[in-house]
Parts: sequence; C-alpha cells; structure tokens
Amino acid sequence: MTSPRRSAIAVRRPIGVAGSGGSVAGSLIRRLGASRMVTNTGAYLLGTVINRLFPLLLVPLYTRVWSTGEFGAWGFCMTVLNVLLIVSGLGLDAATTRLYYDHHDPHEIRRFLVVGFVLRIAVAVGTALLLFAPLVMIWPWISGGAIPPLPFVPLLLVGSSLQAVVAFNLANARAERRARAFIQIQLSQALLQAVASLALVLAGWGAAGAFYGYAIGAGIVALAAGARFLRRNHTPGPLPWGQMRENLAYGIRTLPVAMSTWLRRMADRVIIGRSVSMTDLGLYQLSASGMAPLSVLMGAFNAAYLPFFYEKRRQGEAALPLIAAMDMAIVAVLAMLSVAVMAVTPELIRFLGPPRYAGAAHMTPALVLAVMLDGIQLQFTKELMFHKRPGLASWMTTPPSLLGVVANIILIPHYGAIAAAWIAAIVSATILIGCIAATRRVERTGHDLRRLALACALVAGYALAASEALPVTPFHLPALAVRLGSGALACAAILLILAPGNIRTVLKALGH
Repeated sequence: MTSPRRSAIAVRRPIGVAGSGGSVAGSLIRRLGASRMVTNTGAYLLGTVINRLFPLLLVPLYTRVWSTGEFGAWGFCMTVLNVLLIVSGLGLDAATTRLYYDHHDPHEIRRFLVVGFVLRIAVAVGTALLLFAPLVMIWPWISGGAIPPLPFVPLLLVGSSLQAVVAFNLANARAERRARAFIQIQLSQALLQAVASLALVLAGWGAAGAFYGYAIGAGIVALAAGARFLRRNHTPGPLPWGQMRENLAYGIRTLPVAMSTWLRRMADRVIIGRSVSMTDLGLYQLSASGMAPLSVLMGAFNAAYLPFFYEKRRQGEAALPLIAAMDMAIVAVLAMLSVAVMAVTPELIRFLGPPRYAGAAHMTPALVLAVMLDGIQLQFTKELMFHKRPGLASWMTTPPSLLGVVANIILIPHYGAIAAAWIAAIVSATILIGCIAATRRVERTGHDLRRLALACALVAGYALAASEALPVTPFHLPALAVRLGSGALACAAILLILAPGNIRTVLKALGH
C-alpha cells in the first residue's frame, strides 16, 4: 500500500510559529539581499554614515587637545553653522528631492536640475553676503564675548556657501538613485575635511582649525561635484527660469520645519553658552555627541528611504499597508538602537572624552530619547511632504519648538544643562503627537498608534532609569551587566509590541 503523499502546505510553518525563527530569519535575509529598495537604501545609508562618522571620530581628539571651554566654543560654532546651512538652503534640497518626481522627460529633468543648481548657488552666496555684517555685529552678544567674531564668522559663512553646492549634488544623486555618486561625494568630503581639520588642530590652530578644515574639504568637493554636474546635465536652448518660483515656494514652506529642528536640537547650546558657561556647554556638547551615532543612522536612513517612499507612494492607496508596516519596522529598529545607546552611554562618554566629562552621561539618555522621537516624527511628516503640505508640518513643529526655547531660557539658569536635555525630549514628544494628528487629517495611513505609543513610553521609561537610577560607572562589569541586561529586556518588549504582523507584510512585499 502506498503511503499518502505529504502536502507541501502541511509542512510549511507559518511566520511567527514557535520553531520557525531560523527559517524566518533566513528568508528575511535572502529577501532583503534581493530587494532593490534595500540595496539602494543601504548604499545611501553607508555613504551618509561614513560622512558623519569621521567628524565624530575626531571628538575624542578634540576633548583631549582642547580645554572643556574651547570644546564648548567649537560646539557653539557648530550650532551657528547648522542654522546658517538651514537659512542659506531655504529648503531647496527638499524641493529638488520632491519636485524631481513631477518630471518624466529626460530633457525636462536636466533643465529642471540646472535651474535648481543655479538657484541653490545664488541663494547660498547671497545669504552669506547679506548676513556677514549683521552676524559680526551681534556675535559678541550671542557668544557672551567668549569667542571672537574673526575668523569664525567668515569661516562659517564660507563653509555654509560651499556646502550648498555639495548638498545640492547629494540631493540630485539621491533623487536619481545614483548610489555610487552619492557615496563618492560623501566619502571624499568626509576624508578631506577630517584630514585637513586634524592637521590644522594638531598644528595648534585651535577650534578655528576645525572650521578651516571644514571649508577646505567642502570647497574641493564642491568644485569637483559641481563640474561633474554641469557636464552631466548640459542642455542646449533656453532654460525654464520660472521653475525657480516653484522651487522657492516649496522650499520656503519647509523652512519652518528645518528651523524647528535647529531650535529643538541646537538653540539650547546657544542658551547654555550665553547664560551658564562654555565649560557647561562643553559637557552638554559631549553628551550630544553621545547621541550622534543614533542621530547619524536615523538621518542617513531617512534620507535614503525617501526616494523609495515617493516611488511607492505614487502607486496610490494600495501602497499604504506596506508603507505603514515598513514605518513600524523602522520605529522598532530605531527604538532598540536608542535603548542600546542608552545602555552603553557611560562607556561611550568615556571614549569620547577624559574623566572630566563624566557628568555628560546623565544628559545623554534624554537627548537620545529626543532623537528617537524626532525620527518617528519623520515617518509621518513625509506623508505631508508627499501631499505638498509642508506648511501643515510647520504648524505642528514650530510652536512647540518656540515654547521649548522659552522653557530653556527660564529653566537652564536654575537647573543647568540637564534641563535642556529633558526639555528637548518633551518638545519632541509634543511635536510627534501633533504631526500624527496632522497626517491623519490628510490621510489615514494605517499605523497602529496604540502600539506605537506603548513602545515610546517604554523607551522613555528606560531613558529616565538610565539617567537617574542605573549605575553609570564606565567599564565596571557589574554596572555594565545591569545596564545591558535591562536594555535587552526592553528590546525584547519592543519587538513583542511592534513586530507582529509588520514583519509578515514586509516579507511579502520583498518577495515580489
């Protein structure tokens, strides 16, 4: 008697059944490796991480070569540089990335890009010229007289103008999915700036040497990338100069969102340096450097993910379940990375600076929490950007950021820099709630908000424990075991909250 044939269905284990973890993991890895989205995103992620990693690796040198006050002065100038990059950009890089997908004819795309390139340079140079005299005049007031305006003001303005050319070429490469060019620009800039800054700082140029190095690296890359862009996009005939109005209209509407990001993450440094001391700012700056690995990964991934998102989003409502599942998967990874950084914060701070910076370890968990909440917020604001509603995102981000500045002005003189760290987390949470509400007004995206809220609350609780309750002695095995053990439990809970259902949806999509 022949035995009945075993059905293939009978031996196939569904995702999530006990004992199937290895097969699920293997399937996930194979599908991820075959996915064009994942390979492209991975390339962009690698380039951005490398670009951001080199400055971070210089921090341990700066903290040991400079005094705490001089390191604080460097952090203050970096804060000003970041706001100059935002103001001189006018949101034009975001406009290039988004409006690129409204054009289809190759000749039309080249004309669009050339006009955008000319506009980007004109705005950056014009902004630098307009801001030079006012910035020199108010510099002693905003720096508390601790930093001379020369050579820092010219260096910051020149650096921001040169970076405009680099940033436009990065936005162009990302929109066109030219991962190789994207990585080349990021890597060459990181290497040149790191080498030039390192040489000048070691030669005794102080904090100014770091900004000379920044300008040198940005200038070389801007010339090379700009020349390659013009060769690649040479187009005869008249150009659609009217396109500038659309670029500016879209870009300026995104400017409040970018400015609110600066207000949340960097205005506190100006207030600390102005109302407390550059030494306290040095401690706060190092605690912010402790959150840098997470911030780098988050920013790099979101920048890399946007082209895929816009492409999928053009497919209509059919893509919403996949996008929601991918967003929740991103949130899960982001939350677990946040917990991991919090768990090793004392060791990270000890690596970045000598023992006199030990107090920074108490501020880092709150700043990491703020970065995580900002990353989650981006998963919702990108929907508003797709629907060309950046003004709505601005209303959700700007008022809480301004209230955060007011709270910093009131509380920092009384409670010190630790107040700024927790205010940043509270403001980020408020903005996240507002952006979710705004997105749901435009479109119901299918995100499970209850599970999202539970995961955020869990990470917030761990941040509070890491800052106030868990042992913070660096490289002390019992203390490290407590932090790693509690962090592992928190990560397991995050997976249980966010993974069910979303992994299956992503796997199914990657299988096609």
